[in-house]
Amino acid sequence: KREFGTFAACVVLLSMSADGFVPTTPYLSSLGTSIVHEKCPLVPVQSTYAYSSPRSTVARLAMSGSELLSKPSEKNTILVAGSTGRVGSLVVDEIVKRFPNSKVRAVVRSEAGIEKLKDKIETDPGRVEAVVCDLSSRKDLMVAMEGVNQVVWCASGLSPPRGSILSKLAFVAKFKLKSLFGRQLDDRGPRIMCELLAEQPPPPLSTREEGTTTRVKSSSSSFPPPPEVAVPRFVMLSSAAVTRPTWSKEKKEQYPEAANIPIVQLNPLGVLGLKLKGEDNVRRSGVPYTIVRSCGITTNHTAGQAFQVSTGDTAVGLIHPADLSAALATMLGIPDAAGKTVELRTEGSSGLFGRGTKSVLTQQMAAVALDSHEVGS
Repeated sequence: KREFGTFAACVVLLSMSADGFVPTTPYLSSLGTSIVHEKCPLVPVQSTYAYSSPRSTVARLAMSGSELLSKPSEKNTILVAGSTGRVGSLVVDEIVKRFPNSKVRAVVRSEAGIEKLKDKIETDPGRVEAVVCDLSSRKDLMVAMEGVNQVVWCASGLSPPRGSILSKLAFVAKFKLKSLFGRQLDDRGPRIMCELLAEQPPPPLSTREEGTTTRVKSSSSSFPPPPEVAVPRFVMLSSAAVTRPTWSKEKKEQYPEAANIPIVQLNPLGVLGLKLKGEDNVRRSGVPYTIVRSCGITTNHTAGQAFQVSTGDTAVGLIHPADLSAALATMLGIPDAAGKTVELRTEGSSGLFGRGTKSVLTQQMAAVALDSHEVGS
C-alpha cells in the first residue's frame, strides 16, 4: 500500500508538470545554414535544413562549404543543455550578452525546440546554433560535443509528457527502469558530457571582463589589457536538498525548516538522489566545474534581489529564473567558482547602487572553500 501510494503521488505530481518530453534522434541545425550528416536523409524544417543521423553511426558534421562545424573556432563554444526550459532559454540569452567572444550551441529534444530558438538564431546569426540529441546517449553527445569548450547543464530527466494518465504511467515506468540500470539522464548525462568535454580543447583564456554586461573600451596604451585567467568548464544546475533525504534524525532536528520542505518529503521518483549522483560524477570527472544547487525557482519571487551564496545544503529560499540564469552564465567567467558546490537564492535589496552580477558573485564565490570528498554526503 505504501509503494502504491508513493507511485500514485508521483503520477499526480507529473500530471501537474508543464514540461514536455519527446524522445529524439540526433541532428544538428542552424537556421539559414545547411548541415550535412554522412549517409543521412534530408529532413526539411521550414527555413531550417536538418539531416537526421542514425544512432548506429557517429556522423561527421559539416557546414555548407568547406568549414567544418567540429573545427575549432576562434570563438569559444559554450553548449547549453536544456536550452528551451524556463532557465536554460534565459541562459542562452545571458551568454550571448555577457560573452561577446563566444557562440552558443543550444541542445534541444526535438524539432519543436528548434522553432522555440528561431528568434535567437535569427537575431544573432553565427552566434547561436541548435542541436537536437538525447542527452543520455553517448553517440548523440559525441556529435553534439564536437568543438565545445564549456557547458552549462540545465537539463532534467523529470520532464513528463502531456496527455493521458496512461502516458504518464508509461513515463514513470520508463523512468524507474532507467534509474535501475543507471541510464537516467540526471545521473548519466553529466558523466558522459564531462568525459567528452575533457577530450575537447580548453576554452581560450578569458579576460576578467568576460561575463559582465559592460566592457571597458579604450585604445590608449596607458590601459593594459586585463589579465587572462582559467575558468570553469562545466557549470551544473542542480537542486538544493539533494542530500537531505539521507540526513540523520539529529541533523533533521537541527535544520527542521530545510528538512521539511515538500520536495524532501515527497522526493518524486527519487530524483534528489539521482541529481546527487550526477553531481558526484561531475566532481570525479577531473573537469573544472561549478555546481549550483538552486533553491525554489519561481517567477512569483521578485527578480533583482541580492544573491545569497551558501554551502552545506541547508539553504531555504527562492530565486527568480532571470536571476538564476544570469548567475549560471556568469559563473563561466569566474575563476574562483571552479571546484565548488554552492546553494543559491536571492533575498533582500541589492542596494541603491547595486554592483553587477559578476562583481557580487566573484566576491561571494571567493569566500567559499573548494569541495572536499564529503561534499556530496
